Amino acid sequence: MPRALTLTLFLRVCVGDWFVHGLGGGKYDAVTDAIIEDYFGLTPPAFQVVTGTLRLPLATFPATAVRVRKLLTHIRALHWNPQRFLSEDEFRKKWELIIRTTATKADRRERAIEIQRLNETLRPFLLAEVHRAGRDLHGAHAELAANAVLRTREAAWVLYPESTLRPFLQSARHAASRS
Repeated sequence: MPRALTLTLFLRVCVGDWFVHGLGGGKYDAVTDAIIEDYFGLTPPAFQVVTGTLRLPLATFPATAVRVRKLLTHIRALHWNPQRFLSEDEFRKKWELIIRTTATKADRRERAIEIQRLNETLRPFLLAEVHRAGRDLHGAHAELAANAVLRTREAAWVLYPESTLRPFLQSARHAASRS
């Protein structure tokens, strides 16, 4: 029998007449009830499932998924539309290639090759911006990963300051007593 199940069984039968669980414990307490009834021949003491989310009062980083998407879009634009970030002349050259009518498949292929060549010519002028955007993206990913740790619901209760934990537990007790 798993340790948590054994401990819960002992606490419910020998220590208390009412047990409060979080969602995880509440799922296996139906098994505990069956063991108490079948093995001990007792009516299982009551238990109640209470849930709530309390996060540690830690500051988080400003990165968001929206910021990451914007950076990815910006990096893509730097790669495929470098003319947008350079002079009007480069923009005009590419625009003329884009709007140029092509009659045959060979013409369209030639135009596509010219656009690729123009993009490759323009990209070196944006290297500093590409590197900056890449660093920003890397930093945003790191901040999102850190925020996932800082905002976890899995922190042990002993990590919370009493000024945060006490009101939360009192409100949970109050809510439990009303049901």
